[in-house]
Amino acid sequence: MLTRRSPFAVPAAEQGWIDTVTALAQDFAVTVADDDRDARLPIEHLRALSDSGLDAAFLPREHGGEGLSYVTLAHTVRILAAHHPAVATVWLM
Repeated sequence: MLTRRSPFAVPAAEQGWIDTVTALAQDFAVTVADDDRDARLPIEHLRALSDSGLDAAFLPREHGGEGLSYVTLAHTVRILAAHHPAVATVWLM
């Protein structure tokens, strides 16, 4: 659970991505205890992030992405880490 707000605002045009990652992360949180206990990497969560288009969205426009901002990247990692730290770590690699 995030307890402190970020001092940086996500650009309005990118808020939909934050909504998407928040919804996905809430689903991921359901498995975090079991995944940790079993030392399991939840590939299905990483696949869900990719299927949402989030992976490509951070690419520059000239390479087929949306060129999302570093602020949105930071918020994305923060949300993922708050709900499922292992997913956040591996996704960021």
